[in-house]
Amino acid sequence: MIWRKSVSSTEKSNGENSNADKKILLQKNIGSVEDLLEEFDCQWKTYVKHSYITSQQSSYIKMIKDQADEHETIVVHMDFAENHTLLAQNEIMQAHWTNQQATLFTVHIKTAKEKHHSLIIISDYLAHDVEFVHTAQSIISDYVQSIYPTVKRLNYVSDGAPQHFKNNKSILNLTYCNDE
Repeated sequence: MIWRKSVSSTEKSNGENSNADKKILLQKNIGSVEDLLEEFDCQWKTYVKHSYITSQQSSYIKMIKDQADEHETIVVHMDFAENHTLLAQNEIMQAHWTNQQATLFTVHIKTAKEKHHSLIIISDYLAHDVEFVHTAQSIISDYVQSIYPTVKRLNYVSDGAPQHFKNNKSILNLTYCNDE
């Protein structure tokens, strides 16, 4: 029997390990049905825990979106899009080989049951890091306050990528947001 299993690779081309360069690879496995069932058994605990956390997070996000209120609490869903290459229609050969890029940071603001706003923050700062998120949160907060001055709380929702949303600097960002 042949099956494929996703594995995380942190090895760079020069042989060093780096969490920043993680890639998910499909590993081909050959074995018996018994081997496959053993693999399921080994991964079952992890899957059940992941499934539970995912369903709880989804339920919570649905609840806060249902409770969104343009007078008090707003839900801000944000995420990085990939860096996009900027192309000119009739570019010369030199421009073809030296394309500029921009970061696209997408934002969906839910203010009430049927009311929402969509924003995109475009920047030439290409790092997807905590500093960018802090700056984006300031822009979002200013935008929301200009339209809904009575709002007291912004609930931020994201995919939770560790490099820019889930780390020790995120708490510092939130304290800055609270001060603003």
